[in-house]
This record gives sequence, structure tokens and C-alpha cells, in this order.
Amino acid sequence: MKPIINLILVLCININLFSQISFTNNDRQQRIIRDMKVLSHDTLMGRKSASKYEWKAGNYIINELNKLKSHQSNINFLPAYDTYRFAFTIKNYENNNKDTTADIIAYIDNNAPYTIIIGAHYDHVGYEIYDSTKGQYLIYNGADDNASGTVGLLELTRHLSNKFLTNYNYIICFWGSEEIGLYGSAYFCQKILPNINVPPIILYINYDMIGSLGYKKNILTIYGTATANNLKDIVPNYYDSVKINKLPTAFPFSDHTCFYANNIPYLYFTTGLPKTYHTIKDEINLINFNGILFTIKLTEHILSQLNPQELQFKKIKLHHYIHTGIALYFKS
Repeated sequence: MKPIINLILVLCININLFSQISFTNNDRQQRIIRDMKVLSHDTLMGRKSASKYEWKAGNYIINELNKLKSHQSNINFLPAYDTYRFAFTIKNYENNNKDTTADIIAYIDNNAPYTIIIGAHYDHVGYEIYDSTKGQYLIYNGADDNASGTVGLLELTRHLSNKFLTNYNYIICFWGSEEIGLYGSAYFCQKILPNINVPPIILYINYDMIGSLGYKKNILTIYGTATANNLKDIVPNYYDSVKINKLPTAFPFSDHTCFYANNIPYLYFTTGLPKTYHTIKDEINLINFNGILFTIKLTEHILSQLNPQELQFKKIKLHHYIHTGIALYFKS
């Protein structure tokens, strides 16, 4: 009888481990709010690119990934690597020093024939000294730019790592130092992308500022719908009564740039530039958390509709000259 009781206990423990994460709308939104409270808090001093505060924000992201890794069997490091954090140095043009920044990258292996990369930058612009004698600062917390994309990607990762949408493998990327030159995604495309052994990469999805749905109109913009044959048809015109503004391509000012330069189609989700952009007013109290969850669920819907055989990369005449000129640096 005792062995049977022990077996039952083990089974109960295992079931409990895999049932700890609930994906009701309320539970998902509460996790998004919790993540946002951490990443847009004053203690991170605006998550300045290549600073110790960006690094601390990265620690939080890694801790959340480790929680998933302890419960889910299909989230791990990239193949042939033993870390989530990929650190590298960049030149600080303010003082000519070399500073350290890092990408945080995880892999969800579903033994699928194709791979999709999903990314969001987690840095922001930092702070200014307001009164050095009193230790007062003007902190740019960047709740929308881009804590919103970061928390959205974290929650999407939780869902995907629980064996949802298993038709693809996923490379999950939190980019460092986007604000000062797209350094994180450029490093990935130059140093990591050519060397990783994963099934063919068919799409990059970018989250950059997804926290202001309804700021002007109830519209979400998705750039890049003409970068592959059938993306425009897969992305709906409306989803859950929200209008989707589908644009063929985007200017090269976010982390989709190096993927376009490497002939990878992309979808770039954003709710646009509110008046709080790069100001100290970009705070958590103005974030539309329902909108972030909406963006995640729309992403999941699009992932469920993809046909890999039809995702053939297309160069777009509109903006292509600008893309090519700037993106040459980001090509692997």
C-alpha cells in the first residue's frame, strides 16, 4: 500500500507542477500587470541601454524563464548554448568607453519542421539628474516603450512553453540596447543567427510599444504584411472588434530591421507613438493592459493560421531603398 501511496503523491506533485500556470484572461492580465510593475519601477532607473539597470531588468526576465524551465520540458537554451544571456560590448559615444549589454534568448523546441523568432527590446533611455545635491532624478520608466512589449513577450512565452501552438519551434528574444542603435538584434543577426542549428526560420515577430491601444483610436498597427506572400491575408482586418491597420513594411527603426536585411519576413506589432513617448510621463498608469493581452491573443491567432509553404520572403519597393541602406550593417 505504501508504494501506491507514494506513487499517487508523485503523480499529484507532477500534475500540480504542470497546472500551476492558468491561462484565464484574468490570470494572464494579472501576470502582465505584475511584470509591468517590476520593469517600469523607479528602482530600475529607466533601464538605460548597456547599464547596470538594463542588466537588472534582464535578471528579472531570466528569473521568469527559469520558472518556466523548472516546470516545462520544451523551453531551454538555444541549441549548443548553456545560457539565456548573450553579453557583448558596445561603444558608449557619450564617454568613449565600452559598455556591456546583453540579449536574453530562449528556445522552445516542439520538434517542429519550422522556427519562428519573436522579440522585444527591454531597454529604455534611463534617467537625468534633476538635483544632484538632493539625489533627485528624472526617471524615464518607459512603461509603453518598451516594458509593454517585454511583458507581452513574457506572457506569450508562458503560453507557448505550455505546449500551445506546437506546429513551430520558437526562438524568444529580449533585445538589449535597442534605443541607441538596434544593437541587440544586430548582434543576434551577425553573431548568432548564422551559427544556430534549428529548423528553417520562416518569420520574425516584433513587439515594440504595444501598451497604448485606444490612445487615439481603437487601432493596432501591424507592419510587414507584404514581406511574405500571404501575410496580408492571414492578418485580419478586425479582431475582437479592434481594427487592424495593416501596412506593407516599416521604416528601419526597430528590431525587425536586421531580419528584413537577412530575407526573413516580419510582422511588427505596435500601438503607435503616444505623446508620452520618451518622456517621464510614460508610466504604468497610462498602460492599457487589456490591449496588451489583446495583442498577445491576436498573435496567437495569427500563429494558428500560418501556412509555412506560403511564407516566401518578398522585397518591398516601398521603403526598400531606406531599409537596404541602413540595414546593410545589420546583415549577418
